[in-house]
Amino acid sequence: MFFRNESHHLTKAEICDTLWPKKDDANDTEHSDLMIESDRGRAYELKIK
Repeated sequence: MFFRNESHHLTKAEICDTLWPKKDDANDTEHSDLMIESDRGRAYELKIK
């Protein structure tokens, strides 16, 4: 999703609706070299550690 989006930013709703359609929160991420960071509540961005 992040790579396909031109700005590499997604809203919480976009993440939840796609990955966890029955989940209210996008805070659950897997442990890896990739990290999802919040941009002050506006959007989420994929970062590589």
